[in-house]
Amino acid sequence: MKEIREYEEEHHSMNRAIGAVQKSYDECIDIFMNDSMMDPSSDLINGTELKVFVQNCTTIGVEESKNIIKKEVGDKEMVDLTSNHLSFNWNTCSEDGKNMRSYEQGKFLYEKWNENRNEKYKEIMELADNNNNNDGDEDSEDAYLQAIQDTVIPEGLCKLNPAGGAIFWFTVMTTVGYGNAAPKTGEGQIFVVILGFISILAFATVAGSTGHVVLAIIDDVFIRLKMERLTKGWISLMFWMSMIVLSMLCVAGIAAAYTSSRYDGDVRPMGELLWFAFISITTVGLGDIYIPHDAFHQKDMFYVPFALLLGYVCVANFFIKMSNMLHEFSKRSGIPDNEVIDDLLLQQRSIQSQNERDENDCGIHHDDYGEGKDGASSQQGTELVNDRLNIQM
Repeated sequence: MKEIREYEEEHHSMNRAIGAVQKSYDECIDIFMNDSMMDPSSDLINGTELKVFVQNCTTIGVEESKNIIKKEVGDKEMVDLTSNHLSFNWNTCSEDGKNMRSYEQGKFLYEKWNENRNEKYKEIMELADNNNNNDGDEDSEDAYLQAIQDTVIPEGLCKLNPAGGAIFWFTVMTTVGYGNAAPKTGEGQIFVVILGFISILAFATVAGSTGHVVLAIIDDVFIRLKMERLTKGWISLMFWMSMIVLSMLCVAGIAAAYTSSRYDGDVRPMGELLWFAFISITTVGLGDIYIPHDAFHQKDMFYVPFALLLGYVCVANFFIKMSNMLHEFSKRSGIPDNEVIDDLLLQQRSIQSQNERDENDCGIHHDDYGEGKDGASSQQGTELVNDRLNIQM
């Protein structure tokens, strides 16, 4: 509503400025023609003189139009209802309730609002005529501006768009976050922080478990089919990399069909579709290409997120296989892994605890050579563990 009023006020100011320029030219030409006719020495109107005279005469009118633009519009960005300036992420505004692109919905709302504005303007002017308060152009100008402020959008033209909200929350839950829609109020941001954090934890838990289950099933199938080479090493890693590429192609194909059906056959180049698939599956979500909420339907939730989820599973399984391969490589290379380091640190803590207990129980025996037998053995055990740690590291 605010954008529509700003749009109308800005364009009204521009029309006034243009009208001021046109009026100044008309008045200057009339003055020149009258002066020429009154001068008996002037046989014909000189074109060069007319051009110079109009340029000089219209300077005041042009400056007046510039002042109108500067005062009422200023340096702010002009509102354009024919582009995607208005967002319809959570609402759908149309005659039949169907989802349309943002600029189509903006145009539709403006047309309905403009019809009401014309009616409101007529009411104000009729009221001024009945009260004998009509002073011509000045009252007409005031009535026009008053009609802009008093006009509202008719009720029943817009409804909630649950599909747009669902795809927004899907991007939050999966940490894709394209950035095309975001909460602006403090309450909305707090809502997304709390529920978004819970959703992300839930999704990470379910996605991790799903990845392990799918990987176990597929590895079992390969083993039954005597294709064990696909379950380990570089071959398994390349297999899951190829699955990631296939999932990207699948997402790109779905995106092509989606954009073609929504935007009158307008399909992005294949390179852009693959780029969208990559930033979506890897949850990078740079935001240069995203899923628009305004034209997203409820039925789209059954295949668009499903294709992305398959890609997430392939990426998760790829990293699981990579982790397993790095673990095996560390064992063969003698590089300590977490389990080895944990065991050595546990042994060191046990020996230190034993030393502390021996000292507290006064169980250390000293002889002429200094430290007793128990203390010497404990110290040797600590040194042995330290040596093992140094060797492993």
